[in-house]
Amino acid sequence: ALREAETNSANGWAVYQDQAAEDSVRTATEWRRYIGQALEEDWLIVQRQPVFNTADRSLLHEEVYVRLADNGNVNNLLNAGAFMPMAQSLGLATAIDRRVVEKVLGILHTEQEGRLAINISPLSLDDSDFIDWLKKTFAENRDEAKRLILEFPEYGVVKKLKKLCDFNKHLMSYGVQLSLDHFGRGFSSFAYLQSIKLGYMKIDGSYLQEIESNAENRLFVQALTDIAHGLDITIVAESVETEAVWQMLSTLKVDAGQGYYLAKPS
Repeated sequence: ALREAETNSANGWAVYQDQAAEDSVRTATEWRRYIGQALEEDWLIVQRQPVFNTADRSLLHEEVYVRLADNGNVNNLLNAGAFMPMAQSLGLATAIDRRVVEKVLGILHTEQEGRLAINISPLSLDDSDFIDWLKKTFAENRDEAKRLILEFPEYGVVKKLKKLCDFNKHLMSYGVQLSLDHFGRGFSSFAYLQSIKLGYMKIDGSYLQEIESNAENRLFVQALTDIAHGLDITIVAESVETEAVWQMLSTLKVDAGQGYYLAKPS
């Protein structure tokens, strides 16, 4: 629960569920061995969730989610929230990022069309070996790289803006686009957006809850949309769970949305 809270945001919280499955409770040493085995035996599974344009519900791109086949069992998938906090704590998040990038580039090579967005750990920005590997990999896979979007949680990179801006310059040279997700969960100012050439920005799902009746949330979304469009950034709403919220997005000039109302990850 502590690791989950730490990855949620600066003021994040998490509830420990006492009825959690016993096999998901491991010591740090056991987690290190378990995640290492998962990487070695390729237990990582990618699922995709579509992102749809609000104007005509056409497909904008798909976001990739990483799952872990528990002990190789594809019928028992662990969400990233169950293992990524420990992976980050143990210094293994970058290894997972690398494996997911490889898998997604393979998918893009096979499918020949469409764009995919990958979530990258903010800790990977601090790993020069990973950055060098990524640049080399993109240089060798230019056709696939230009159909790729790398997403970072806004609250995780706001203190790494210099590294993020330098990193993004390399991304742009390969046609890779940058996205910030969970935007608004821990922000302090819109000012820094001018220094980053973002392709996409995803509004944190908390602002979509009861947005029909919450004037403050509507005001925030409208202000963010106006600023983003002025910077040529595409705005996406996360966690669209109802028809009413989906209909509200076009009224607020939000460009696209994703959520269980529209399609579940598969």
